[in-house]
Parts: sequence; C-alpha cells; structure tokens
Amino acid sequence: MARRKNAQTEASWRERVERWEASGLSVRDFCQDESISENSFYSWRRELRLRDQQRSGQTEPRAAPRAVAGEFIPVKLLEPAAAGALELVHPLGYVVRVDGEVNSRCLMQVLDLLDERGQR
Repeated sequence: MARRKNAQTEASWRERVERWEASGLSVRDFCQDESISENSFYSWRRELRLRDQQRSGQTEPRAAPRAVAGEFIPVKLLEPAAAGALELVHPLGYVVRVDGEVNSRCLMQVLDLLDERGQR
C-alpha cells in the first residue's frame, strides 16, 4: 500500500509541476493559487529531478558550482545583452533578471539565499 501511495503522490506532484511550468507564474504566485507551501514545491521539484536522473542512468546529480568569497566564476554570454540588463540562470533552475545598474553586493546576497533555499 505504501508503494502505491508514493506513486500516487509522485504522479500528483509531477502534474502540479507541469501545470506550474505551463502557467508562466512565479513559484510564489502558483503556490498561493494552489494553497501549497513553497518549501514543499521546491522540495518535490528537486526530488522529481533526482528520480528522473536515477531512472535515466545518472547515478549522481550534477553538483552546482559553489563560489568562495572573492572567487571568480566564469560567465558565458549567450547573446549580447541590452545595455544595463543582466540575466543569470542558477544551477538549481532559478532565473535572476536585473534591469539597470547591478549592485554586486546585493546580487551576491540573492545568490547566497538561492543556494541556501536549494539545500533544504
């Protein structure tokens, strides 16, 4: 019975994540609309990715690169950005877009918070 319940829960979360991807909403707005916690959403999204990796034969998930304070992280530009615009795609799937001037200290705090959130 436990295995069936787990399969039903997984199927329910897969469908929920697919609805979020198609919705165009932020995770926060989607979770509010669905009356679910953001922590549960992020936890299940990560779990589903891990299960997919295991099923496809990848034994270990790719490790997200970690920066040490003051360490340079190479950035690859895919196309010329508009003046004053910046978009970062975090290894955990977060997208950070900044228009205008970038405050590097604030940006580092945001990235640190995303790293912490992804480890939960």
